[in-house]
Amino acid sequence: MFTRYEGFVLFSNSIFAIFLLLVLSKFFRKTFPVADRRLLICSMIFGSIFSTSMVLGANIFSLDTTEIDRFKTWFYIASGTIFFSAMIIFIFKFLPKANTFFSGEKFSDFGKSLSLKKYFLWSWGLIFVAWIPALLAQYPGIFAYDSIAQVFNYNLGFVTFAHPPIHTWLLGFCTITLGNILGSYERGFLIYTLLQMLCVSAVFAGISCYMFKKNLSGIFRIAWQFCFMFFPLNPIMAMSATKDIFYAVFFSLMILIWFVTVEYH
Repeated sequence: MFTRYEGFVLFSNSIFAIFLLLVLSKFFRKTFPVADRRLLICSMIFGSIFSTSMVLGANIFSLDTTEIDRFKTWFYIASGTIFFSAMIIFIFKFLPKANTFFSGEKFSDFGKSLSLKKYFLWSWGLIFVAWIPALLAQYPGIFAYDSIAQVFNYNLGFVTFAHPPIHTWLLGFCTITLGNILGSYERGFLIYTLLQMLCVSAVFAGISCYMFKKNLSGIFRIAWQFCFMFFPLNPIMAMSATKDIFYAVFFSLMILIWFVTVEYH
């Protein structure tokens, strides 16, 4: 039941699994019964998409194969579908209640005097400025992972589909081409870092702006704004030249546009 390690007593995986099973069972019993047929069907569809992406992606990353023909792969997908479906139901059913609960008088009107455009610009500017100390600490950015091979290939004029060509050209153009113009590769790479920071912070500001438009509680909006500004991983990844950052940002933007489009129609 327990494992001793250098004087510390740790819970084994089996104990943690029992605790997690109890928590999830309570969570499922609270979420699925409150969903109507439409929400249940939609949540199962999107839950299965998220679960399949997670499981097959993890298999490809660790095993270089999807293992789609294995029973355990389909078992993991089915289990993940239940979990993600419950999370979607929770978001649509319980978060509006939490929003009403936390709509205190002191913070409910936070930012209400601003137009949608000004709210976006203020949020964008605050996030970007909050990340500047991290940029100074990691100047001119984090040049690691696949970015090294991408810039090397760009410099040789040998851009392949091993990495997204558009990202390779952008990274190589900033680092090599602009670097030669500006007098050093570091200055060229700084241009790329600033461009990526602007894009990431703009998408975060767009999410904040959507919360503002949907009249989310001021307390929630302030909490998310601080999370965007000061959660350490945000500026670190915003300065990292790996191709995954732009992918994650534009995927988030796609989801945000999808929400706005569905509501508009």
